[in-house]
Amino acid sequence: MPFFYRAYELLIASDFAIPDLLPASAGAADVTITLGAIDHAPILCDTDFSHWIASPGHWLIEVRDEVRIEVREGGSVRVELAPGAEPDIANSLLLGSALSALLQQRGVLPLHASALASPDGAILVAGSSGAGKSTLQTGLARHGLPVLADDITGIVLDAGVPVAVPGFPVVRMWQETIDGFGLDASGQQRVRPDLNKFRMPVKSFRGTRQPIRTILILAPHNREDIVLEPMTSSDALYWLNRLTHRKHFYAANGMRAAHFEILTTLVRDVPVLRLWRPDTGFGVDALAARVIADLNTLQSAGAA
Repeated sequence: MPFFYRAYELLIASDFAIPDLLPASAGAADVTITLGAIDHAPILCDTDFSHWIASPGHWLIEVRDEVRIEVREGGSVRVELAPGAEPDIANSLLLGSALSALLQQRGVLPLHASALASPDGAILVAGSSGAGKSTLQTGLARHGLPVLADDITGIVLDAGVPVAVPGFPVVRMWQETIDGFGLDASGQQRVRPDLNKFRMPVKSFRGTRQPIRTILILAPHNREDIVLEPMTSSDALYWLNRLTHRKHFYAANGMRAAHFEILTTLVRDVPVLRLWRPDTGFGVDALAARVIADLNTLQSAGAA
């Protein structure tokens, strides 16, 4: 009997357990994940970053001699494991690259960002690796904002309005962030065996979509102040394209036009703000409180 889960508004039926996902009642699945051989020639590659191929409606990844994952038509996922390998070795790929391929095939933009729910809509926190996304996300959650998604936020246009689609109630946190918040990672799974980054359950999760209130592009600077400033349309478009998770899949999937439509609608209709924060010596709770206050001030000024 398969395991059933809910993520990104999809009912997922899987041949094996995926502990990060939210359990759901059995039903007619939108996505099926099955174990078995994949009828496709091996991928020849020289690096860990060139191990996928794609064409419209089809995507395949191969990682060393451990696992292969194929995604078809946004609804069928097949996992082929090396002899003796356990299914959980595939979970990191399933909830990363394979998830982005699946969402793209279904017309959902996977933005490399965290999302939190607020009374006025979703707040997305994006930025380059090391910018402090998971730290700020945790700080905002401590100020009472439920988590919508971590690492990959799904974005769709609902009657032309950009909305954030909820993911699952787990956040990925580096050990230093866990230590900084006084949390305990004992018993939690690493994101990958070679990373000191863990999957941590969240206490408050919002499982319903929200219109996007704002997108914060987080970046450190060598000053002591915290600055929240609007980005130009061209800068916002550049960063949202850059921060699309696995954006190179779009060209291979033949879906550049759909990608561009969502990006341009976001830039047109959603405030995209640059959040500068000090390199060091800043308190995350103070940063989160400042962000909430500044967003409320900006919203009030916009409504005046």
